Amino acid sequence: MFQSDEVSLINEELTHLHQKFISFSQDHYQEKIDKLVESYLSPELKKHSDLADIFRMGVTIWILINVSSFENHRTLLNLFLEQQDAPLHPQTYKRMENWISRQPSVYKILSTNKETHYVTIEDLRDHKTYSIRYYEGNEFIEGSVLIGTLVPFIEAQNFLYSMIKLYPQDEESVPQLLQEYTEKDGGLAEHFPAFLNDALLLGHDGGETNPQYEEVVQIFADHMVDKEMSDEVILKGISLWNQYSQKEHPSLKKPESYAAALEYYVQKVVLKNETVTQSQIAEEYGVPHGSVSNNYRKLSNVLA
Repeated sequence: MFQSDEVSLINEELTHLHQKFISFSQDHYQEKIDKLVESYLSPELKKHSDLADIFRMGVTIWILINVSSFENHRTLLNLFLEQQDAPLHPQTYKRMENWISRQPSVYKILSTNKETHYVTIEDLRDHKTYSIRYYEGNEFIEGSVLIGTLVPFIEAQNFLYSMIKLYPQDEESVPQLLQEYTEKDGGLAEHFPAFLNDALLLGHDGGETNPQYEEVVQIFADHMVDKEMSDEVILKGISLWNQYSQKEHPSLKKPESYAAALEYYVQKVVLKNETVTQSQIAEEYGVPHGSVSNNYRKLSNVLA
């Protein structure tokens, strides 16, 4: 067991090394990373500019510790660790060396604790649970899905570089896809770009998507989280928006207007809240009252 001051020291050193590793990769190898990422980008995903950007981020994270295409057939993490000679706690290097063997996976958010700022997540491959720390402004919704690579710190885990958040329309589709790729020769670690491509395209009909549709989801979810609405209600609202946008393909000038109308619809229809007013919601979202009214009527005509 470590003393509390040791835990703080090692975690601080790991956080510093993590930041140095990302800077090292970007400063010296960004051009090569970008070329590798583009080589994995499928023609179908290129039709969806918003999803393509998410794909680029996810594959960049995967490349950092899984692709041996750099000097002497080494990964970027190998190259970085070989250059480190600073006097650090022995457990700091030991923990970071364990990062080399880490692989990407898919995680379901089980619970969040706003007092401790820890999130409990479950790896959908082996059903092991982990605690990760989050910071102000980084919201998590129970039941939603995270894709990324967990790396060990002391008494917790962190995502390498970043993570991808998914609001699944079909709770069975992502686990089924994960199992399919996990069972391939080489597993998910080898086939991650193809898996991420397919995961991002789930629920899309092949047409061009509007990145503002995702903005509607995010703005709505952030407001509902601030009001401490249940995750079940938030996910229901997201599902309703997905139904509407896939059927109507609305043209958006300001995502906040539809996000406000979506919340008003959820408040009135799902929660049966008779006290909420369109003017109140419009003020909270910073949009005209008339836009909430018009968009609410459009939602109601399709979703009723």
